[in-house]
Amino acid sequence: MSYQRRREVNSTGLLCGVYSRVSANTQAKSPTSSSLVRPALIVARELGPPLAILALAAYLRLDDLWLVQFKQDEAVLANRALAFIEGGQLPLAGNPSGAGVFNPPGFVYLISLAMAVYRHPIAVSALLAVLGAFSAAGVYYLGRRYFGTIVGAAGGLLYAANPWAVWHSRSIWEPDSTHLFVVLFALAVLIWAADGRPACAGVAVVLLAVLTQLHFSTVVLAPVWLVALIVAWRVTKLRPLALGAGIAIALYLPYLWGQATSGWTDVARLLSQPAGQTMLDTTSLRLTLATITEFSYFLPDDLAGNGLLATTRALALRQGMLSLAAIGAVGCGWFLARGEGRARRASAILLAWIILPVAVTAPHWLTLQIHYFLVVLPALCLLAGVGAWVVAQMARAAISGATRLAGLTALPGRSSMAASALALALVASVVYAQTYASLAQREQIRLGNRARFNYGVPLLYTSRLADWLRAETIGPVEVIASHSYASEALATLTRERDRFLYFDGARAVRIPEDGEAVVVLEDGTPAARLLDEAWTGWRIQEVREADRRAYSVYRPPAFAGETLRRVAFSSTDVSVGEGLSLVGISYPKAVRPSDKITLGAYWRVAPGRTVGNDVAVAFLALETADGRELAKAQQHAHDPALDARGGDWIGWTELTVPADLPDGAGWLRFGLVWSPGARPLAVSTADGRPLGDSLRLGPVRLIGQRNAVAPPDHLVGVSFGTSIVLEGYDVEWLGPNLALRLHWRATGIVGADYQAFAHVVDEQGRLVGQRDTQPGQVPTSLWEAGEQFVDEHIVTPPTTGWPSRVRAVVGLYSLANGARLPVVGPDGVARGDSVTLDLPAR
Repeated sequence: MSYQRRREVNSTGLLCGVYSRVSANTQAKSPTSSSLVRPALIVARELGPPLAILALAAYLRLDDLWLVQFKQDEAVLANRALAFIEGGQLPLAGNPSGAGVFNPPGFVYLISLAMAVYRHPIAVSALLAVLGAFSAAGVYYLGRRYFGTIVGAAGGLLYAANPWAVWHSRSIWEPDSTHLFVVLFALAVLIWAADGRPACAGVAVVLLAVLTQLHFSTVVLAPVWLVALIVAWRVTKLRPLALGAGIAIALYLPYLWGQATSGWTDVARLLSQPAGQTMLDTTSLRLTLATITEFSYFLPDDLAGNGLLATTRALALRQGMLSLAAIGAVGCGWFLARGEGRARRASAILLAWIILPVAVTAPHWLTLQIHYFLVVLPALCLLAGVGAWVVAQMARAAISGATRLAGLTALPGRSSMAASALALALVASVVYAQTYASLAQREQIRLGNRARFNYGVPLLYTSRLADWLRAETIGPVEVIASHSYASEALATLTRERDRFLYFDGARAVRIPEDGEAVVVLEDGTPAARLLDEAWTGWRIQEVREADRRAYSVYRPPAFAGETLRRVAFSSTDVSVGEGLSLVGISYPKAVRPSDKITLGAYWRVAPGRTVGNDVAVAFLALETADGRELAKAQQHAHDPALDARGGDWIGWTELTVPADLPDGAGWLRFGLVWSPGARPLAVSTADGRPLGDSLRLGPVRLIGQRNAVAPPDHLVGVSFGTSIVLEGYDVEWLGPNLALRLHWRATGIVGADYQAFAHVVDEQGRLVGQRDTQPGQVPTSLWEAGEQFVDEHIVTPPTTGWPSRVRAVVGLYSLANGARLPVVGPDGVARGDSVTLDLPAR
């Protein structure tokens, strides 16, 4: 039987197919045992696979739901939903996305449904887990409807057990809500393009609008819709498309209203992305393949085990699904070339579903992440299912050929069953390995092994949920929350207490079994300390001890071999907005091309602040001395900005220095904005003097590409102070003006800012012209040992004209107090505080 004729379920659906089969086999005139058993077998055959897939998917997603991570993003989203159902304003935006713009509020609306039933984060996690489980059943239905039972069963099982699909089906996070809607979108597209039903074109438009309302990354499915339009343009009608577009626009009205009232700042931010930052590489392909091949995140090699079983499991986990998908790609290619009608169109849509999201994200300017490509995972599972079907056909042909060669009677039914069993056994081995990986990771999270997993916070829910906590998970706890909704969050400290470190000045040691993590601040002044790198803020809780103040710090999940770094904070006294003070700042004083700038901000939050539903975003910009912006980055800052209880915070903001960094001096500009709308928080000094909407930090040394400095025409070689040498000078007459170029070299760290003076005198020592400038294009406080600078002094002539012979008296003086640096000659003899240079006659 040809592939395209193998339709085991009619277009009316799975349950109708079951009913038709049962009714066709219950026409016996009298009820006999066989007439009752056969319909039961049909029901089991039709409903057994989807129910088994649904059960596996539900178990993996709903089991141990208390292990779901609950951090900053989850807290913000849950708080917005809670505020909304408790009578707050209609949310107009969701969380900030990786592109620096806000996601639409669709996810907040979705989780509000769960919160309305039970105001508890576990209700949201359960809703998302159930949606994820039904998406696995949807993959089965897609595969069976268009490619047959084997494809549906294999694809559904692989998707149900895939660790990435399981992991991203439980957290209160936008990408975790898209799975079922992706499958429904694909179903609508296939019914439209493969079955020729034009009404589903509009349904697909609505579902695409729903998906992008949940998370902007799903916009990569738009090209798949365009391919379906090309395939089915003959049957497509305008009315369903117009209706779908109208509903899609209606769904976007809250978000569009929010953008309009904020001046379309997100749109402007997207359009302002420099073209030079766009990269073209294989990251999208690599991350897509990682969803079916890279599972060390869940099952590291050191936990995978040894022996034949472990080796087989590792092989099935990393190569099994990839091999089936590769075989399936060949099968789909064959059907595109040789198939007809429905099967050919379905294969085209399936391949487009995989290829186009990868292709459109190959040129990218933002950091791609693996969860962006989970929209492709159902298609990859179906492609692997097609591969299992191809294996079954090849096995059936091999069994039939072997039977004929042996001279035995062919049994087509049994050979088909044996071939199908072989294909499904291969799938089952992959499913087993995937299930093992998911459960192994969950066990490691339960044990709190953060040395191997960069995620794995056992519990970060609020004290309002204390009745939900399991007794065996509660140990010594400390409050770490950053949000009004999670203001009483609990962090479970389980068996491995060495996850926490003891901070004391410049020392960092593992805490003892009965110890606690503390940061010691002497006299309440921000001081040098050891801190872990972190993406967002640290909650610091003050603990009163005998004669000092200590602060307990929650340490985020750690990578294996993670190192600590010393961070020195300079004291500041700046107010940002209302009730938020910046008391310490840390940033690099010199940067190089492609460096990552890490700015540390020590915040002090006044208690009793009014906390709204907006999200605070920290921005950091690198500028040249004349104010030209070189790079800019934005990161969440809602940790300190949204805290209503008061206390101390340490937050981090990172920025990547451009590769074409110019050489010279620059500045950092740092501030906070409320989003949506990019409304800046006013910055002022402690006494109320306004500083605008940002803080200018620096100067910062920009160590970029420099042209080689030619040696001077006239050598001098005298030293100014201990770290600056005047190597020589050049003289050039530019019309009536004198151009004196001084060649400076730093022999060490100068550490202060000096100004160079050039006094032009006649033979009697009378001053006839002068020019004071910064020695070089970089302040001397930013000079590094070995650097050379050329300082040009253009001196205009006196009104009486230049004397016949002139000399230049050169020196350096402090900008702070005017004191001149002492001069020492090459012979080591002191020469006062200046040096006299002979100038050639004009």
